[in-house]
Amino acid sequence: MAESLSRAAPELATLVARLAQEQAKRKWAEMRVTQLEEKLRLLRLKKYGPQGENLAAFYLPLFDEEPGVSLDEVAAKAASPDLPEMPPCKRKKHPGRQSLPADLPRVERIVACPAAEC
Repeated sequence: MAESLSRAAPELATLVARLAQEQAKRKWAEMRVTQLEEKLRLLRLKKYGPQGENLAAFYLPLFDEEPGVSLDEVAAKAASPDLPEMPPCKRKKHPGRQSLPADLPRVERIVACPAAEC
């Protein structure tokens, strides 16, 4: 039994070291996920937050539940025929400014000004 323990000791040590390494990787990954979630939360607050539309923080998880567009839907939309073009709308000509009545008296005044102001 002592012989089998002495043979298993190096293997056990390597397994313990590997376990510690995997736990460190897992802890780092969890911290990275937490960091990215916080960054996503801040970006959502910036886009949808109080400065924009007065969106309360408890509404932000609803955006996670919003259905996204799949690649199949995008491909189907790209393959569908385009909509027929609509003829341009005919705009009415703006009437513009109306002319003054002909019976109004017309007065022409010439205002003299110094040469420096001309």
